[in-house]
Order: sequence, then C-alpha cells, then structure tokens
Amino acid sequence: MSLEANKTLARRYFDEFLNEGKLCVADGDKVVQCFSSRGTCLGGFEGTKLSGRKVSIPGVDVFTIRNGKIAEVRCFWDTYSQMQQLDWVPLAAMNCA
Repeated sequence: MSLEANKTLARRYFDEFLNEGKLCVADGDKVVQCFSSRGTCLGGFEGTKLSGRKVSIPGVDVFTIRNGKIAEVRCFWDTYSQMQQLDWVPLAAMNCA
C-alpha cells in the first residue's frame, strides 16, 4: 500500500491522526526512526463499533538509503497494543510471576 493510501485510510477512521517521531538513528545506509501514531477512532475501522476511543500506537520505521534517496521502507507497528486499545483482545494479565 502506498504512503498516500495509508494516509487516506488513517484519516478515514481516525480523527486528529498524527505521526510523531520520537528517535532517529542512522548508520551506513540504514536510518531507524521510532514513532507514535495517535488519533481518535471514528468507528468502522476493521468493523469496530468504538467511536471516540483515543489510541496511541508505537512503531519503528527502517529506511534503506541508496544514492541519497529512500530506496526501501519497512514499518513495524505494535499491532497487539492497537488491538488492545480497540478492545479486539483483552488486556494481558499483569501478574507474570
């Protein structure tokens, strides 16, 4: 999915959608950026009926640079956190003895 398609999808289901970069590290031809995406769920996303639920989902982008341009992007989201915040899965037990 293209960057523009992702933006359109995010804005359709999440009001006040924002990506915020937290940390950026470069080494050789790789650049790694930690980020947080947040917004207010408008409902309808993947069938969820929740509306007005605020979510904040952390992630990491890994960019490969070639000839001074971004040649590849790999994006990793904390989808389990997303599922918990949208009530798709129960919160994990806090007692891990």
